[in-house]
Amino acid sequence: MRTLITVDDESIAQVDLDAMKELGITQYSYTKLLTMGSMLSSSAPLSMNLPKKDNVYLISYASGTTSDPKGAMLTHHNILSGLANCDFFGYTYHVSDVYLSQIPLSHVYEQIMLTDAIVFGFKVAFTRRGLPSDDQAQYVKMVMEDIQVAQPTIFGSFPLFYNKLYRNVMNRMAQESKPVRDGF
Repeated sequence: MRTLITVDDESIAQVDLDAMKELGITQYSYTKLLTMGSMLSSSAPLSMNLPKKDNVYLISYASGTTSDPKGAMLTHHNILSGLANCDFFGYTYHVSDVYLSQIPLSHVYEQIMLTDAIVFGFKVAFTRRGLPSDDQAQYVKMVMEDIQVAQPTIFGSFPLFYNKLYRNVMNRMAQESKPVRDGF
């Protein structure tokens, strides 16, 4: 890593600037980049080094729910493979598609889906964020309401959500009469 860009000026307080300088890492806040960009003359073209396929695109951090937290370095090739594979898996995206995002933005799947949206031009709707509640029925209800509003043509999730949906449906069916359960 040679450069660290922080989202806001408050994030800088969380960074050990001396250690970064020792490692040769330059730090900019997003606000500073905007200021620097506004000072550039439009008559002076910027030189740009295009990324190579093995350059790091992003470092995706896993929370460590099943082991220690870790960062996976994903290359431009990894992300482009995700874009190319939609055809391999039989997906054909259209500008009229709507993707309902309910996966954390830091997740690799979500990064690929958002990149797909940019490349293929489909719309992205976001669920009301928040970690899945311990109240499984409430969480499923919230996402189902968001599905009704967004009317997505593309929806992806983790098995956790589908398991909660299944349990919610089964719990409701257990409360129904025998003829309704038999018809289900």
